[in-house]
Order: sequence, then C-alpha cells, then structure tokens
Amino acid sequence: MNTSIIKNIVKQILALFIIFSWLLPVNAQTINGVVIQEKHNIISIDNGLIIVNYDLTKGTYNAFNKVKEIEAIANAYSQVNGFCSSEKGVLNTFKVESVSDKLGEGASLLIISKKENNPDQLLKIKVYKNQSFLVMQSGISNTLKNSYTVKSFSPLVDASIFKG
Repeated sequence: MNTSIIKNIVKQILALFIIFSWLLPVNAQTINGVVIQEKHNIISIDNGLIIVNYDLTKGTYNAFNKVKEIEAIANAYSQVNGFCSSEKGVLNTFKVESVSDKLGEGASLLIISKKENNPDQLLKIKVYKNQSFLVMQSGISNTLKNSYTVKSFSPLVDASIFKG
C-alpha cells in the first residue's frame, strides 16, 4: 500500500477521533433523575423537561423549556452589589449536590464566583425530577478579612425572559 494513502487514512482516523471526543461530555452524572454534565466549560443540569446551561468562562447562563422547545432565559448572570459573575477576572467554579425537600427530589448546581478583593458570590440552581420549574438562590461567602455590607443581590440580572 502507498505510504501517502496510509498517512491519509491515519489523518482521517485522527480527525474522527477529535470530532467524536468533542461531542462526548467530559464529565456526567445522574442524581435523583437529574443529569449534570460538564462539557467544554459549560455545566448543564437537565431533568428532561428543563435544562440550564451555565458557561463557567463567561459567567452567564441560559434556561430552556425542552417540552415547548423554547428558550426561557437568555444571557443571565448573577450579581452581588456591583460584583457580576460575568465580569472579566472572575473565576467561576461549581459543586453538585443532591436535593430532597418539600418540592421534591433532584439536584443542584452551586456556582461559586471568585474575584480578588470581593467575597465569593454564590448562585444555587435547583432542578427537580419530573418538575418544569427551577429554584435559584443567591448569596455570598465572606472570604474577606473584614465585614462586608450587602446592599443588593440577585440570581437573575440583565437577562432576556421569554414567554414559557
């Protein structure tokens, strides 16, 4: 067989491998019927009815109604005082937790936004098994040496909200 043909076949196999590895989630788990997956700095929480995609790089999120096939929330971010999760220089990380309360069972994403000289900003997104709503909570963890006055905080800032 010609060496140039072999090189082409190897290149095509390598290209297919790269394409398929891009399509596969980096990390996925199911908790109480809710699927959480991380893929290329996008963390998703999905119960089959709704899905929330949080972009850890941008500090923004979108929510989709999968049944009606519509975007419900677009380009939202969280904010405490003047500190926005979408600002440059913010490091957004996450933790996954199981949820079992009066609303049902499901899972939550805790997004932790860190910025120098600011307390850690917290955004918790809860999604429940077989429910078409989500619960969002906002807060801080004061990692500063001094006290911190919270004048305002919101889990949903500057977003486009659609009828859903």
